[in-house]
Parts: sequence; C-alpha cells; structure tokens
Amino acid sequence: STATDADEALFTTVCTCVNDIIPALKSEHAELVRRVELGGEPLHEVASDLGITPNNASVRLHRARHSLRAALQDTCGACADHGCLDCGCRGAARP
Repeated sequence: STATDADEALFTTVCTCVNDIIPALKSEHAELVRRVELGGEPLHEVASDLGITPNNASVRLHRARHSLRAALQDTCGACADHGCLDCGCRGAARP
C-alpha cells in the first residue's frame, strides 16, 4: 500500500467529522479538499483557477490530505484508524 492509496482511502472510510475538520485546515488546503476530493473537480482545473501549476496543486493536495488525516486521528482516535463512517466520536468529542 502506498501513501497515495492511503490518501484516497481516507475519503471513502472516514466518519462525518471530516466536515467539521476541513474548516480548520489552512485555507489553501481546505479549498483543494472541498473542490477536488468532495466536489470531484479535476485537479488541473482547480489549479488553473488558483493560478498554480497542476504539480503544485498536487503537492498541496497531498499535504492537505496528510493534515486532514492527522486531525481526524486527533479528533476521532481509533475510529479514524478503523474507517468507520458514522462513529460515536462526534458526541464524545463535544461535552
């Protein structure tokens, strides 16, 4: 399994906490995650809109995935590691 495989799996196996965590990412990372990963826009089109190269956008997206994964693990702990889609960590993370 490669880092890219793990990054792609992130968006098919995480809980709904991802929607709460995205706004806490750097704005450039959050926009890429929203548009490419959640919105399904082609990376090269988003890069063009942002005035950056597709290669730069790819690097930023990789960093955004890494930051999102780390934030999910901090917020959700074992739930994120096990890939649940609707875990109880939302309620547990908030008093």
